Amino acid sequence: AVNVGAGELVVYLNNEGGFLSLKGAVSAGALTKNGLRELQMNNASNAISGPVSIWGGTLNVTGGNGPGPQSSVMIGGLGTWTVGTSLSVTGLGGVGTLSISSGKTNFVTGILSAGQATASLTATSGGTLSLGTNALASFDLDYINTPTGTPRLAMSGNVLNVASGASVTLNALANRPTGRYEKTFVLVQYGALTGSFRTKVNAPEGVEAQLVYDDLN
Repeated sequence: AVNVGAGELVVYLNNEGGFLSLKGAVSAGALTKNGLRELQMNNASNAISGPVSIWGGTLNVTGGNGPGPQSSVMIGGLGTWTVGTSLSVTGLGGVGTLSISSGKTNFVTGILSAGQATASLTATSGGTLSLGTNALASFDLDYINTPTGTPRLAMSGNVLNVASGASVTLNALANRPTGRYEKTFVLVQYGALTGSFRTKVNAPEGVEAQLVYDDLN
């Protein structure tokens, strides 16, 4: 077991091979994972009450409960979060890779902040990403630099489950022109959709936005 109380547990793994498996319960106020090697968590009594940051390498929840339901998970560009069990978190975001095992569900109750203006969060492995009632999918876009055909959340092999009341917010639209204009961005590409977001998008002052669904996005 690893218990740092309300403190932050920092794990840096960058040796030439292998991984670290934490089979005992991990208790911490926050967890930061860095380095290119894998950290495994497989205890059913883990208690991480605050943010989880995966800057590099893989944080693999092989079983048990992983981060606690109060945690928010941020996946950096060199990071991967592998979810081998169904679990719930308050927040999920970043530009790395989310790997949800087939038949498992990653449930987000608060804010999904997927991608950045020029980089995407990628989900793989055929599991389900589920947004709870009143959850919020939050996006930052750049009128000039955001690739219009590239989703901010790329999850073409996964199921997206959107509970009634969940909505989309456009936090910022950088480099937008003056006057009237119209432009379409791909926010999410999913394999299958259950439910739907509210049609009206919360947007910055001076911007009107709505959601349109097609066969791929």
